[in-house]
Order: sequence, then C-alpha cells, then structure tokens
Amino acid sequence: RLAEPAKVFIFVSLNYNLIYKNQVIRPNLKQKINISLSKILINYKIKLGGSMTIVYLSLGSNIEDRVGYIQQAVKLLQNNNSFKVIRFSTLYETEPWGNKNQNWFLNAIIEAKTELSPQELLQHCQQVEKNLGRIREGVPRWGARTIDIDILLYGNHLISTDDLTIPHPRMHERAFVLVPMLELVPSLKHPILNKTMLELHEDLPQVEDVFLYGTIGG
Repeated sequence: RLAEPAKVFIFVSLNYNLIYKNQVIRPNLKQKINISLSKILINYKIKLGGSMTIVYLSLGSNIEDRVGYIQQAVKLLQNNNSFKVIRFSTLYETEPWGNKNQNWFLNAIIEAKTELSPQELLQHCQQVEKNLGRIREGVPRWGARTIDIDILLYGNHLISTDDLTIPHPRMHERAFVLVPMLELVPSLKHPILNKTMLELHEDLPQVEDVFLYGTIGG
C-alpha cells in the first residue's frame, strides 16, 4: 500500500503542487532523490491553503466565427469556480505558424488565477476545446481549428509530463504569443530562459505577420 507521498516532498515547499512521473513515491524509497525544485515533475497534487496561481493561456481560432469562438472559450473557461480571468489582451490577426496553407488566425492571451493543478487545468482547457468543436484526430499538425488553448505559463513552475510541458516549449519562438504578452506583461521573465517577453520578442530570428484586430468584448 502506498504511503502518504507528502512526507517525501514536504521539505521542498508547502506551496507547490507536486507530481513525479505519474507515480506516488514511497517514503521508504532507498534511492536518493537528488532533484532540484525546478526539475520536479508536476503530477501529484498537494493543495494547502487553496492558494491561487497566476497562469497565462494562449487562445487562437482560424475557423469562422473566429471572434465568437474566442469569446465563448473565455466564458466557458470561467464556468469552473477555480478559474478566474483577470484580464485579456486585444485580438491579433496572425499569419499561420507551421502550416501556412490555411486561414489566418485570431489570437489573444488571457491572464488568469486558478486553484486547479496543472493537469486539471489542461483537462479543463481540453474540455472547452471539445465543447467548441475542436477536432484533433485526422487533422494535420498546426492545422485549422475552431479553438486552440495552450497553457503558456503556470506561475514559475517547470512541468514536464507525457502530455504537458510548461513553459510552453515553443512560446518563445512565436510572435503571435509574444506580441499579446508584450501588451500584458512586457517585463515578465521566462522561468527557464530568464529573459523578459520584450527580450524574447527582440530575439525572434523570423517574425510572422501579426496585426492588431480588435477587442475580445462579448
């Protein structure tokens, strides 16, 4: 029978939600776990005090009604009482990234606070995508979609599981992410690269077209 995993990790931080490769670690584990906080993999939840974490999500749509899909996504995300949008960027019309042979996207960033664990937040985002008709099977990578919701940052946590990597592994390569991030938090630092959103944007070797479109409204 698995023992209480909190006893293994309690020395790290009481404010972190902890997981280790989808496994509960036994307290009598003989192998020494010599791993820094920045490399701990989030999977097992330890919630203490109901603390809220600031998160940044990227929303995108290139199937009409693009504005409508993004507005509905924002509303559906807030249907969970543990997720609250603080503010959102303007909408930007952006050149497709990766697969150029498709309609242009509308993109925006939302800043929110949540009590959801990273895995719960991923499941919540994927359920919203499903509710809005997002199809994954049989669709080319970076293809057209009614709505795409990516978790960019979850506080300063570094997360690496089979289905979730935070910070988003390509956020620093994408102008359609960095431009709206500049609008909200230009001085926020990437937790791995230790560069601000402004510096990351200036470092882009090739910038896809990004045009101001309007407000999310709704």
